Amino acid sequence: MVVSTFCLLRAHSEVSVGDISRFLISIDPNKFEFSERPSCVLLQITNKAAFYYRAALASGPYVISASCVDTFHTNLKIPLLNPSIKGGEKWEVELPLSSTQKGEWTIDIFSEMALALGSMVKYEVMLSIPEITSMIENEGIPNEDDTIVTFSPAITIRLLKTRDIFALPNPNSFSNSKEVIKHLVILTHGIAGTALDKLYLKEALEQRYMENNPNHIVVVFTPDINHANTLDGIENCGKRIAEKVLEYVGWPLDMITDGDKAEKKTGDNDQFLNYNPIFTQISLIGHSLGGLINTCVAGYLYLLTNGVIFKQIEPINFIAMATPWLGTTELPWYLSTPLRVGLGGQTGKDLLLAPGTCLQEESNHITKAKEIPDPLLLEIAQVESPFHRALFQFIHRTLYANIANDVLVPFQTSSMYFVDYDSGCLCQPDSPSLLSFLKHVRNTVYPPLPSSHHFLEPNSVASPVVHDKVYKPEDIPPSKSTSISIEEQIARLWHQDMTWRKILVNLNGEAHFHIVVRRKFLNVEGWQVIEHLLKEHTF
Repeated sequence: MVVSTFCLLRAHSEVSVGDISRFLISIDPNKFEFSERPSCVLLQITNKAAFYYRAALASGPYVISASCVDTFHTNLKIPLLNPSIKGGEKWEVELPLSSTQKGEWTIDIFSEMALALGSMVKYEVMLSIPEITSMIENEGIPNEDDTIVTFSPAITIRLLKTRDIFALPNPNSFSNSKEVIKHLVILTHGIAGTALDKLYLKEALEQRYMENNPNHIVVVFTPDINHANTLDGIENCGKRIAEKVLEYVGWPLDMITDGDKAEKKTGDNDQFLNYNPIFTQISLIGHSLGGLINTCVAGYLYLLTNGVIFKQIEPINFIAMATPWLGTTELPWYLSTPLRVGLGGQTGKDLLLAPGTCLQEESNHITKAKEIPDPLLLEIAQVESPFHRALFQFIHRTLYANIANDVLVPFQTSSMYFVDYDSGCLCQPDSPSLLSFLKHVRNTVYPPLPSSHHFLEPNSVASPVVHDKVYKPEDIPPSKSTSISIEEQIARLWHQDMTWRKILVNLNGEAHFHIVVRRKFLNVEGWQVIEHLLKEHTF
C-alpha cells in the first residue's frame, strides 16, 4: 500500500508593516474525490524570508505571527498560535476534521515588522491530508492572480487583506432621517503603531453593534494616515486624522479652513449651521500616544470648523488608554535618553516637554503655528486652547491606566496625576527596572504564548479593574506649593473645568499592549478591559 500526502491548498503572498492576511477556509468531506475520510488536515505556514534575516531585528524584524481558530468554535476551544515565525521557519499544526460535517477555520497571518517600512515578508500557506492511500492526480485550480491554488472541490477559500478588513462603508448609503443614530467611532494607535493594533477593538465594537438595527448605525474608522509615521509631532498626527475625518463625514471642502493659513470670516458660522451632516454622533478612542493625538484630532475638528462640527455631530465618548498625558519625563534614563538625542523626532520632544509649536488664534481671525516657550502638552491643556475647548464638549471623558507592568507609560502620567489612593486596592506603583524593560523588548519581538485558562475558563479570571471613579474639579486637592512642576500644571488644567472617569487596571505581563489587546490571542489578558469599555460606554 502506498501512503502519500494529498495537497488541498497552496497559497503565497506577502505582508508589510501593519498588514494582515485572513484566510477563511471551509472543507466539506462529502466532496472529497476519494472514499477515505481523513480525521485531520495538516496546516503549514512558512516564512519565506531568508534565514539570515533573523538577525535583522533593528531593521525589521522580518517575523510573522499566525493564529488558526475553528470559526464556529465547535472543535478547537483553544486557538492554535505561533507568535513568532522567523525567516526560513515553518509552522505545522493538525486541524481536526469531521467525517461528515464541514470544517471551517479562520487563519490570520500578521506582519510583526515595525521598522522596515516598504519592505515585505513573503509567506506560504499549505493545507494537505497527511496520510492517504488513494492516488489522486489534480493539476489544481488557480485564482485570478495565481496566488492561491486549490486541488480539490472539497475546499473553498476566501482571502481578506488589510484593505478589505478595514474598509469603510459609503456614508452616502445611510439613511438621511434624523431619527437614525449614526455614530462614528475613531480608533487611533500609538507611536510607531499601525491600524492593525486596533483590530481587536474594532471587531469587538462591530460585533456588539452588528445587529441589523436600521435606527442605530455604528461605523468604526481606524485611520491609516499615520501608518508607522508618528514622529513628526503629536499635533501634525492629529491634524492629518482630523482632515481625513472631515473628508469622510462629507464636510464640504469649501467650508474647511486651513488651520495654519486661512482667514475665518465672522459670518462663516451661519454657513456651517446650514450643513446637514451624515453622522449624528462621534467618539474618539486612543491608545498610548493615540490619546494625545486624539486630543489634537478633536482640537483641529473644532478649529477648522469654528467649533460648529460639535454642534452638528454630538461628541459622546473621549477615551484614552495608557496615554502619557503629562509627557514622559519620569521615564528612566534607558528610555528617555533615545528621545533626548532625537530618535523620537518632534514627537519625542513633545513628550519630553520641550518648547515647541502650537496653533495660536489671533484677533484678526487668522490662525497659524507659532513657536511657543511652553511645551506642547502644557499649551494644549490651557483652558482657552481649541484642544481643551474641544474635549470639554464630550459628554464622557474616560481614561484607562495601568497600575503595574507598563514600562512605556508610567502610572502617574497615564492616570493624569490625581488619584484617590484611599479608594480601592491601590498603592504607589514602582518605577520599571532595566531588567523589566529588557524583558519587554524580548516579549515584543518574541511574544510568549498566553495561558490556556483564559480560553478554557474565561469566567474564572478575575476582573483586572481595581479602581473606577469619576473625578470632578472639586475633587482635586489644592496645590501645596506656589511653584509646581509642569506635569502638575498640565494635570490641573485638564481637571479645572471638566470631569474625568479614571479606570485603573492591574494586568500581568505586557500591560501596555494587553490593555488595548494589540493582538487578539497574544494579549488575551486585556479581553476584560475591552469588555469593560464596551459595557460601560454607549456607542
